[in-house]
Amino acid sequence: MVHVFHEIGNKEEVLHEFSRLLKVSGRLAIVEKTRAEDFFSRRFGPPVIDYDDAVNSLTQGGFRVNEVVQNREDSVIIASKM
Repeated sequence: MVHVFHEIGNKEEVLHEFSRLLKVSGRLAIVEKTRAEDFFSRRFGPPVIDYDDAVNSLTQGGFRVNEVVQNREDSVIIASKM
């Protein structure tokens, strides 16, 4: 999911459904803006979400975070089905 996770109302329910659909070794990647470097970054584009909240949501939804890749203002969070 790219810049969509912050729009999901019931993240735990949606993540449980992803977990149900994925194979045992299945992975989910979420790309979200986790920091803003300047004024324009904060005003335009997707909202900045809290990285810890995203990781907690993934854990509660049945995933284990395997890797986090920082790419400028975005974080790519790669998680696998537990």
